Parts: sequence; C-alpha cells; structure tokens
Amino acid sequence: MRTRSVRPSGQLYRAIALLPAIRAVAAELDDVPATAESPVTAIDAILAEALAKLRARREG
Repeated sequence: MRTRSVRPSGQLYRAIALLPAIRAVAAELDDVPATAESPVTAIDAILAEALAKLRARREG
C-alpha cells in the first residue's frame, strides 16, 4: 500500500509567515487579552487594538 504525501497549501505558508508580525504586534501592546474564546478571537483583538493605535497615531 502506497502512502501519499500531503503538502500544505500556500494559505498555510502565508499564515505561518504572519506569525512573527502578530507576535511583534502583541509585544507592543500594553494590555493583550489574557483570556479569549479561541486563538482567532485573541488575534482579532490584538490586531484591532493595533489598528486603533496606528489610526490614533496617524491622526495625531
């Protein structure tokens, strides 16, 4: 019986490539949510807060 190799999709590689950026954003935030319903919720909260801070900085 032969086994087939399953290769990850390009989408997975792109998501993995974003992890350092997400970690950097999280490190810059003062109050990263300690608990969340899911990792996606935590990432959404981190990115939303980072975007709000960037907008506030740009508007000055």
